[in-house]
Amino acid sequence: MNAFAPNTPLPSAQCSISCPSICSDASSSSVSSDRRSIGHSHKFSMALNLFGYNSRESKSEIVDDYSLTKSLIPRLITVESEQDFIDFLEEDDRLAIVKFHASWCKACQKFGVLFRKLAFKNGDKMNSNNRVVESGRVRFAEVEFMNNAKLCRKLGIKRLPGVQIYKGNKLLSEFSCAPKKFQRVIDSLNEFVDMPLEEVTLKDTLEAGSAMLDNITVDLKRKSKTYNISKNTTQINV
Repeated sequence: MNAFAPNTPLPSAQCSISCPSICSDASSSSVSSDRRSIGHSHKFSMALNLFGYNSRESKSEIVDDYSLTKSLIPRLITVESEQDFIDFLEEDDRLAIVKFHASWCKACQKFGVLFRKLAFKNGDKMNSNNRVVESGRVRFAEVEFMNNAKLCRKLGIKRLPGVQIYKGNKLLSEFSCAPKKFQRVIDSLNEFVDMPLEEVTLKDTLEAGSAMLDNITVDLKRKSKTYNISKNTTQINV
């Protein structure tokens, strides 16, 4: 028994995957054209199902995936106190980049756009519920100068926008950076991101030792100069 009686119009729902022209002409078509339309629709549906495509479900999945991608935002920690800053640094051992800015600073606003893009490319990503759904290689934070003036003074921030780069609580680099020189931030990220924590500690130790040696050298030169002055004075008196 045929699914459709002769001269019965083809329901439009059956042609949701086929051409619209078939649907519009279905009511005036003959029995043979109806059967051809049904056959065309059926074969097309079978071909799609063969490749694992379901018109309703797949369309929904594609839309959901696209919406999810568009709704992701970079995870930028806003530091509002000295404790926030400490907590951020101690969160884990990944490279951490901190931006220092001010709301009234136009250069900071331009810098902020670039910084956000860098954070989206290399940092954690969050969904609309502020839940991290994708981990990045680097962590990012921002400190507003006027709201954290005391902290900025302690950290020696004098020019904006400014950047500090940490790993394992160790300060690796710090510099002020105009938007047009943002490449320096990218280069610093690439330089330090894969550096092992042990190497960071060694680098910090060597730098501390070098600084101590410099201080000793300066102190010896100062004492030597004082001694020579004292010696010359004694000879004159004699």
